[in-house]
Amino acid sequence: MSFTFSVIFLLGAVQSAILAAGLYSRRDNSAPNRYLITILALFTFNLFKLFIDESGLYRDFPYLIYSDASIALLYGPLFYFYVRALTTGRTFSKKDIVHFIPFIVHFLIIFPALSFDGEVKIRAFENFINHGFTHNYQPLLTYGLKIIQYFSYLAVCIHILRKYRNSIEDHLSTTYRTELKWLSDLFYANAGFLLILFISLILHASRVFTMNHHFTRISYLWDMVLILLLSFMAFRQSAVFQLPKDERSVQQSGIPDEFKYGAARLENETADSILAELLQYMETEKPYLDPELTVTALAEKLSLQRYMVSQVINSRLNMNFYSFVNGYRIESAKKMFSDPSFNDKNIIEIAYLSGFTSKSHFNSSFKKATGLTPKEFRKQKGV
Repeated sequence: MSFTFSVIFLLGAVQSAILAAGLYSRRDNSAPNRYLITILALFTFNLFKLFIDESGLYRDFPYLIYSDASIALLYGPLFYFYVRALTTGRTFSKKDIVHFIPFIVHFLIIFPALSFDGEVKIRAFENFINHGFTHNYQPLLTYGLKIIQYFSYLAVCIHILRKYRNSIEDHLSTTYRTELKWLSDLFYANAGFLLILFISLILHASRVFTMNHHFTRISYLWDMVLILLLSFMAFRQSAVFQLPKDERSVQQSGIPDEFKYGAARLENETADSILAELLQYMETEKPYLDPELTVTALAEKLSLQRYMVSQVINSRLNMNFYSFVNGYRIESAKKMFSDPSFNDKNIIEIAYLSGFTSKSHFNSSFKKATGLTPKEFRKQKGV
């Protein structure tokens, strides 16, 4: 038992509860945040249970031993529902109950153990503390399946987020505030940790080393940092862009992108005419200088339907709306860097004048397009 870890887990439980309350009060993304609040509520219980264990209070509350054994099977589905609701607005349906079958089955299997005599449960728990994980086949297989289940859901979440980023680039010219890259990065990090955990389990089963109680502490400390960081970032996240209903239905139906326009596909002559009008408008009116420009707003300026502008950019220029608009912004910045009359402007000022709203976003976009950072480009031009 450890006083230090008991304090850490108790503080983590309190922090989880506070973040859950904060998320509950948020209006932005309130529907998907309900799933995150549920995750935080479960994790608050997990951390409080760990506080009980580390403080030695489990001897006074033996009925809590094994009470959190099935909860790990809920995190994967709940993260999946959170990501799905955040990116598509899709709500929970009766069909989604199937995702909870592993949790229900596992709970029914361990339910008899929950009714064991308190002394029996205490001895079993203290045996784990003193000797580490068992080497029995069934518990190790169950633990391994838990890891695989969680990893699989994280992989699905990453796939949904990648598809979402690709989709919003057909609508927005500035995506960094709504692309949810931070969420993908956290899921990648967690998937990497789960891979390490799975390898450790195999080594433990092979008796190369023993996964002990300290290993469990590290695992929960990682989860605590990850979930609290994710919740904090979600609390700061502004309203996420929701795809138009027609595109959401196409995505959910699994229709390939090349067929997404269906019967609305433009004739060649019409597409060529729209492209010429679009390019002329971009050159003369410079709408790309508006950092909040969307494909819908641009289409309205041209008195066209949104799908027409998207389809022309996709099919005729072989790029998405985001790349199309930011290409003009990069060219605008390059001209300013090469113009002596802009010598008194620093890099961030030129970024703003070109339609960018973030220095980091400008730097990464500029280097991707030119192979040079803005500072290197300016120096090369000698201006």
